[in-house]
Amino acid sequence: MKKQAVLFLLLILSFSGYGFDFLVGGLNYSTNSDGTSVSVMRQDTSIKKAVIPEKVEYEGRTYKVTSIAPNGFRECTHLTSISIPSSVTSIGKLAFSDCNLLTKFSVAKKNTCFADIEGVLYNKSKDTLLSYPNRKAERYVIPSGVVAIHEDAFCSGNNLRSLTIPESVSYIGRSIFIGCDKLAEVFCQGKTPPTIGGYRIGYLPGCIFYVPKSTGKIYSSAPGWIYSTLNRINIIEKGTITTYNVKLKEAGTLLEAIGKDNLNKVIKLTIAGPINGTDIKIIRSELPVLRILDLGDADIVSGGESYCSKNDTTIDNVIGDNMFDFIPYWESLVLPKRLIRIGEHAISHGYRLQSITILTKTPPVSALSSFMLNDKCKLYVPRGCDAVYAQDEGWRKFYIYYGNK
Repeated sequence: MKKQAVLFLLLILSFSGYGFDFLVGGLNYSTNSDGTSVSVMRQDTSIKKAVIPEKVEYEGRTYKVTSIAPNGFRECTHLTSISIPSSVTSIGKLAFSDCNLLTKFSVAKKNTCFADIEGVLYNKSKDTLLSYPNRKAERYVIPSGVVAIHEDAFCSGNNLRSLTIPESVSYIGRSIFIGCDKLAEVFCQGKTPPTIGGYRIGYLPGCIFYVPKSTGKIYSSAPGWIYSTLNRINIIEKGTITTYNVKLKEAGTLLEAIGKDNLNKVIKLTIAGPINGTDIKIIRSELPVLRILDLGDADIVSGGESYCSKNDTTIDNVIGDNMFDFIPYWESLVLPKRLIRIGEHAISHGYRLQSITILTKTPPVSALSSFMLNDKCKLYVPRGCDAVYAQDEGWRKFYIYYGNK
């Protein structure tokens, strides 16, 4: 691990990355202390494509481009690609953070320090992943043979949904998933947990770390993998039962039906029978890896605990105010057949929600603020009822801002 630590330190330069001495070819540069080389400094955030040259000329002098400063391309939200020449031998911390449209790195083959593998930035020996372009793909499998992941590798990877970490990886930088709001699953293939720099892998509520069978306790007790307020990760062994179909005879008994020891394993939950505020509270706050919730055969009834604030109590056949607000990791939701109304902010901030299915032919009354979702969410309605929903005053907003099937 000492070798990896040395490598990471070499990548971090002493300058801040904010000031610059001159502008050439659309890029900002600052002269290094040797007087003969320059560093690529903080760029204008409107830049769309960066082709870094090996040399630049300014006021009659020629300078060799040898480094990219810390924060060099940070928040360049229009940048789609970066070409790194053979002359660049160091890259500063957070150089590519928050580049939301970045799809690829291209590194000159003669570069002695860096390389790219299908657009992903690695060190020259290709055993350390340095930076994954934020908009490259939703799924990525790290090649076998990679032994380390740099702490900035997935910083603000806002498009990444699935990552596979091979058994060869033995070191992962601290908080590597900061800003990876869509990351839903990480497949860890090693039976021994990789060492985590800074003893914290990151705050990832809703993300599932799948680990090999019989290694769950080993992972969950290893430094950096322990669940805490600032290190919210969910570890599930491969082969674990994660689909639960429960039929309730009495409202308020969902916890008993699932079992307290199984709450952190439920990925798909189908409920039939009566549910009240007590059950909604369990669904909202005690199922950390829930992805799919099917309430098609459930009946929401009055009673039980307040599911959110003191005023949020259940009403017969109503998705109440704030009932499913701020549950960003859900992907699919089926609403009850006998639903008659949807309240204020009832299904909001569902950033990963891909579909909402409603089974009633008559559109339930809904508020203009009932939904706040991502623009890829689709609405599934009974066959032949699409026009009815599209014309309904409460549902028209869904068709305008989101989608329908």
